[in-house]
Amino acid sequence: MTMNDMNRCVIPALLGASLLASVSAMAQSDAPEENVVEADDSTPKGAIRAFYTALAKGDDRAASRFLVSADELAEWTRIQAQTSIAFRKLGTASVKRFGEEGKRLQMQAMAPAELILQKLDTWKLEENGDEAVWHVNPNAPLKMKKIDGRWKLDVLASFQSPEHLELLNDVMARVNALVGKVADDLEQGRFDSVAEVRVELKRQREAMERELADPAPSRKP
Repeated sequence: MTMNDMNRCVIPALLGASLLASVSAMAQSDAPEENVVEADDSTPKGAIRAFYTALAKGDDRAASRFLVSADELAEWTRIQAQTSIAFRKLGTASVKRFGEEGKRLQMQAMAPAELILQKLDTWKLEENGDEAVWHVNPNAPLKMKKIDGRWKLDVLASFQSPEHLELLNDVMARVNALVGKVADDLEQGRFDSVAEVRVELKRQREAMERELADPAPSRKP
């Protein structure tokens, strides 16, 4: 599985009404935490864990330290970190508005980085000198490199083309905006029940899917 494929597996879940209606309770702040990602990037698994931990905290700058070609992936990393922040904001707003019912809503899903952290130990890692392979999918593993004694994820090499990366960034930015908008509405008391939140998330998700399925001519690849 390439990083594109991994995200394509995560995106349909994000677009599902039940998953878009919640966020995990892993973090409770709306802002990224600074200088909290302690990493042992002397090992491949340590670098992977540190990378996704940084994304889960919404800290794209910390996450970038564990990437090959970090500059080329700056926008992707920023958007992935913002996804965690958006879901965290939704979860916090749900609990504040609906109490225990909001907690159940909050715990039904996780942002992509948190989902990957949960499953990290189920995927095989093979190390061979200054290279490693992360078998998130036997047919398309993710490569890693050891540079100056530090392990980094070669995420950029996993994308088929710059256009493919741009498309994924667009989809995830839309997801972030959708989740953030519902969180804002929750904070302003515009929903009277969790059921209403789910209906609104479903409505917005379907509208986004229609737009993505039939983009304006200027946006088509």
